[in-house]
Amino acid sequence: CLVYGKICAKCEGQNHFAKQCFSKDRQSQKGHVDAVEETDLSDAFFFGMVEQADSRQERTEQTEVNSVAQDKWMTALEINGIIVSLKLDTGAKVNLISEQVVRAMKIKPCINQKTVQLKAYNGQNIPTKGTCRLKVKMKNKEHLMFVVVPGGLDSVLGDKACEDLGLVKRVYIINNGETQNSVEKIVKQFPEIFEGFGVYLYLYITKYI
Repeated sequence: CLVYGKICAKCEGQNHFAKQCFSKDRQSQKGHVDAVEETDLSDAFFFGMVEQADSRQERTEQTEVNSVAQDKWMTALEINGIIVSLKLDTGAKVNLISEQVVRAMKIKPCINQKTVQLKAYNGQNIPTKGTCRLKVKMKNKEHLMFVVVPGGLDSVLGDKACEDLGLVKRVYIINNGETQNSVEKIVKQFPEIFEGFGVYLYLYITKYI
C-alpha cells in the first residue's frame, strides 16, 4: 500500500495523506507546508521545450516570476501565491518548476529529494532538484506534482496538467463522413450545375502546316 507508514502533514497521523485526512483543521507552524505524495518517477522523461537562459541575458527572480509572456504556448498561473509564467508542453509527461521560482514563493513547498531522470530530445541530461506538490489556482484549485529544475530552466506544464486545467483540448477523431455529407448536400442544392456534360460554346482549332 502506497500510504502505509506515511505521515499526514495535516494531523501528523500515520497511514494516510493530508488530502484524505478527516481530522479538523488546526493552525500550526507547519500548516502551510504541502505534503508530497510518492509518485513513480523512475523512468526517463523527455522534453523538447526546456531552454537554458543565456548567460548574457540572465533573468532575475522578478522577471522570471511576474512577467507574462505573449507566446500562445505560454500561460500565467497563480502558484502558491505568486504569478508564474509556464510553457505548455503536450509532449511532456511531468511538470517542471524552476528552483528560482520556488525560492520566490510566499508559501514554501516541501521538496522531496527524489532523483528524477530528465532528458532533452537531443539526449542531453536535465539536472533536477527533487519533486514538490504545488497549489495551482485556476477555476477550481488543483494540486499538481512538479519536478524542481535549476533556476535557469523554464517552468513547464506537461500534457496531463494542460488537459486537466482546460488549457488544451484533445481531438480524438476526424469524421470523414461529415465531409462526404457536405458534398452530397451541395450537389442536391445545385443540381443544374452537376448534371450532364459540359461543352464549350465556341471551339477554335488552328491548323499549322
